[in-house]
Amino acid sequence: MKPEFSKAIIERWKSIDTLTRCKHNHAIKICFFAPFLFGKSYVPECWLRWLQEAGFLKNAKKLEVTCHKDSFFFALDTLDKIFNALVKKMEIPIFFYSCMTVVEDIDSYAQKSEDCTKIGKAESTFCDFLNDHGATFERKMAVLYCAKAYVEYVVYVLELGKSRISDMKNSPETEKKIEKYRQKGNDKFKEGLIERATALYSKAIDLDPYNHYLYGNRAQTYLKKNMFREALWDSRRALILKPTWAKAYYRYAQALYELNFLERAKRENIVGLQFVDDGNEKRDLTLQKIKFDEHSEKPLVNDDDVPDLVEQCGSSGSSDEDNSESSPMPELVSDGLESFSDDASDSEFFEVSDFIE
Repeated sequence: MKPEFSKAIIERWKSIDTLTRCKHNHAIKICFFAPFLFGKSYVPECWLRWLQEAGFLKNAKKLEVTCHKDSFFFALDTLDKIFNALVKKMEIPIFFYSCMTVVEDIDSYAQKSEDCTKIGKAESTFCDFLNDHGATFERKMAVLYCAKAYVEYVVYVLELGKSRISDMKNSPETEKKIEKYRQKGNDKFKEGLIERATALYSKAIDLDPYNHYLYGNRAQTYLKKNMFREALWDSRRALILKPTWAKAYYRYAQALYELNFLERAKRENIVGLQFVDDGNEKRDLTLQKIKFDEHSEKPLVNDDDVPDLVEQCGSSGSSDEDNSESSPMPELVSDGLESFSDDASDSEFFEVSDFIE
């Protein structure tokens, strides 16, 4: 990538208005987390292989929408922190240029993961950020992958004039199938046929892996079946897609609580209370907060732990019966699908709300 081209890319990206760029940053975050949460990838296979070597992926050749052990789940917090820090630094043109240089050199010359870290250290401007956020080999690979995901998305957007995720827009026929599965899932849930509801939501997710409502609804079925790790992962998927969805925070906090991550559950509950938009949501989250406050603090996994090689996790309990019993909780299964934003955009670029409905 020639210096003139890199600088032109940066200038065009910076010329996009702040609100639109913010929406793009959210789409970049979805792409960034896609290999870990949504069974998709927007980077070359070699990057997935390096992420596996660093312990962030179980199998680079088989990305799945599933759950893994707790250490891997909490490693997502590390990825999240690095992503947020890098997005802020990308506002500085010289740092953006440095990132593009590092990514291009890795794509051109790196044969193994150790080569990536050496190339990152060789670029002085980027090296400072790499050292600040990459104390270990695993963290360094997380920083480099974040840079790759960001640059890959920006170049794609500016060359084609649309969001990367817009390629996932469903056909009308597929949308009808998704809606059919979703509605049937809702009906089965209301009838108490929880196992069947889970299966129907899963079929819909296979067709639409970026639908926050589907993950949120399936998380609720997992909670009803005491499958708390599965509920934890699906709730997090819903929140990556829709960071202001109060109901997903309720389910996320509940799963954390059931898995004995009490302090983390309290924090997520408080965040969710900031996004309530109706009386029922406020009531449910408030009652949940009272319940949490009545319990003493329990040990919490270190948020900064980097995982060992990812292993498939088991459920925290499940039932093959349709009428599963569990501790009382609000019935928060959503009947409708909504967009990511109520405001239509005047941007020439696609928004996330254009293709998740």
